[in-house]
Amino acid sequence: MDQETFAKKFYFDELGRRADEAMAAKVSAGLPSGRVPLGYLKNGNKVELERQKARKIRRAFFMTRDGASLRSVLQWLQEEGFQAISGKALALSSLQSMLTNPFYCGLVRYGGKLHQGSHEAMVSKTLFDSVQRSLRKRRC
Repeated sequence: MDQETFAKKFYFDELGRRADEAMAAKVSAGLPSGRVPLGYLKNGNKVELERQKARKIRRAFFMTRDGASLRSVLQWLQEEGFQAISGKALALSSLQSMLTNPFYCGLVRYGGKLHQGSHEAMVSKTLFDSVQRSLRKRRC
């Protein structure tokens, strides 16, 4: 490897290492590593609940816990005018992703681990865990 190639490799390796460190520091401060999910808004370095959407999402969690099918929860959300970030109708796969995202109970996932977030939890950890059990039962 010539000196120029080595220098470029070192530069990009160092750049990647610094980006990883910055992201890890952000997550350890309880901030999300990327875009915030539906029902939340980024306001500078703060993450806040989007109150109207949060109420509907919270109800979707309760409906799922109480045994409603994902299709019926999705239908209710669509009837309520709930939309994806893109502005299109929410898809079933998006609903399932939402219901399994630990961000909603106050946790941030990064590097395969969960970290305590600095944002307000939309649902309790108890409700979130109950929904996860309910979803797992449906797959069996």
